[in-house]
Amino acid sequence: MDGEQLEGRVWAGKSVYPDLLHPNISYFYDTMVDQFYSHLEIDGLWLDMNEFTNFCNGVCDSDQMDPFNTNLIYVPGKRDMNTMTIPISTRHWNGDQ
Repeated sequence: MDGEQLEGRVWAGKSVYPDLLHPNISYFYDTMVDQFYSHLEIDGLWLDMNEFTNFCNGVCDSDQMDPFNTNLIYVPGKRDMNTMTIPISTRHWNGDQ
């Protein structure tokens, strides 16, 4: 993807995904958790979503077309690698896939 952000769809609707390889990602999460805690004091936090689930297979919108049109098969499940996740061609902040 060549945009500033990748949009997908999950339970809540339209969503964007944090770049977990960005050097400032811990600052992003620290800030978000601090803001949440300022409204509701909690004893712990369980971040359940450790994968990039997407109700679209790869891209959701035509303006975010997968430039590689990948169709790699995940052998154990025999499903396309873009099934219910972000496109495998998505690039991170430093250009890595």
